[in-house]
Amino acid sequence: MDACVGFPSRHSVSTRPTRRHTRCARACLTLVFALALSPSAYAQITFDNVSSSNVTGTSLSFSHAIGGGANRLLVLSIAVEGTTPATSALTATPTFNGVAFSLAIENVTGTSFGMRTLLYYMLETDLPVAGTYTVSITAGSADNIIGGVVSVTGAGQQGPEVTGSNADGQTGASTIQTTIATITDGAWLFDCVGSGNAITGFTPDAGQTERWDVVDASSRGAGSTKEDPTAGAVTMGWTAESGSNRISHVVAAFAPTKTYDFATGAGVDRFAFGIIIPNTPIPPTVNNIPSTEFSAADYTAIGTSDDSRHTTGVTAGGGSSDRAAVRFVFSLAEPAANITKLDVQWEGGAAATGGGNDQLQLWLWNATTSSYTLVAGTGLAPPPPDTTLSGSFTTTASDYVGGSNTVIVLVTNLKKANGIQTDYVKLEVTGSGCTVDADCNDGVACTDDTCVAGSCNFAANDTNCPDDGLFCNGSESCDPVSDCISSGDPCGALVCNETTDLCDPCTLDSECDDGVPCTDDASVAGS
Repeated sequence: MDACVGFPSRHSVSTRPTRRHTRCARACLTLVFALALSPSAYAQITFDNVSSSNVTGTSLSFSHAIGGGANRLLVLSIAVEGTTPATSALTATPTFNGVAFSLAIENVTGTSFGMRTLLYYMLETDLPVAGTYTVSITAGSADNIIGGVVSVTGAGQQGPEVTGSNADGQTGASTIQTTIATITDGAWLFDCVGSGNAITGFTPDAGQTERWDVVDASSRGAGSTKEDPTAGAVTMGWTAESGSNRISHVVAAFAPTKTYDFATGAGVDRFAFGIIIPNTPIPPTVNNIPSTEFSAADYTAIGTSDDSRHTTGVTAGGGSSDRAAVRFVFSLAEPAANITKLDVQWEGGAAATGGGNDQLQLWLWNATTSSYTLVAGTGLAPPPPDTTLSGSFTTTASDYVGGSNTVIVLVTNLKKANGIQTDYVKLEVTGSGCTVDADCNDGVACTDDTCVAGSCNFAANDTNCPDDGLFCNGSESCDPVSDCISSGDPCGALVCNETTDLCDPCTLDSECDDGVPCTDDASVAGS
């Protein structure tokens, strides 16, 4: 087997020489097929494991056992309390197995003391093989550090598609909620909440799965996950089980990997075509050959990886220079500009009706150069009956999305007059989330909705809440959940005068009403 060179990204060839397949066609003309796919469902993100720990001090280390699987994602949640908001800051980027995490979002609240919550993430390319490794976190002069880490599989290999945060300042609120707008169906939301008091516990809102809840000497932190089946506005929140102070909350949503294959919907808007192509160069110089539609049985044969195969061979009347090829056309739901990674995989073998050596090759059509790019291939030899060809495209992924938002995959057999057996083919697509600010909308008018590095960010902006002209309801500010709000009566024990925009002393008991029926409201010395 020869090694493949010059590929734009990862590529591989694997074989399973344990079974024999002898299905082949008796013919002389090469049939070439084209298949068109429309979107398949997003793969489901699956929980793997969780670990958490805490320390009263400035450095925290704890172990986390991560499993195997494809498209893994590790999300680290941190709640840090400091004697001031500034001292709650981390002094180094947290690490897992000595490799630095990437920051998704952080938020800090408080005045005399500070409560800071942060979310970090790590993708498959930086993760080690399954095993137990160390999480390390270092802060400045923090009083308490609390950390929790969650690992999952089936996640799209990019940063969060949207993030959000909220805080209660230092009001002692008992609940907090943060609303974000996910972009992808099936996205998973991860959050972290922290309180500046060592409360008895946090209770997550309905629909959230609490993953960890840890108390330290004078603070408490917790984290949860939630799947959002349908993209759109979604809220995560918590209730403090006792008197709280300085609650900070951060949320990040991560998209799943999307898989296109023939498991469902074949023959509805997926098509196969056949054509005689004598003396066709390998690969073809155009992307519209071939063209005769697969039957229902043919579609079923390639729908799953089960060795129920479709054979592309030769038919009577063809020439000895004809070559077999199978073409797959995937119609994508994701805009080309949003795609950050393509993973293509084909499983099958050669149908050596003519004897001799075969060479199977996997190609991807480059819409920018209008030519096929070699992804992977076998050597010029009798291939084993079970062969897997695969490859990944990252930095140039969008170059392979062409007209009508399609990706074209081609499999060829360089051996003249020999066929191809296809067992299964799939394309996995990873999207970047947003590409422009217009992709981001949390439905809250006073927040600034921006797209930063493929992730949506919603920042409360008080300047988007103009003064409503009323003195007695206080000043206007932006709440990232409730939109513009007023701070309330600015006069306290005095009487608010809307006419003069002043706080006047009270003169009558009737001017004093705290809204609580069981209190005696009286005017005493003007208050």
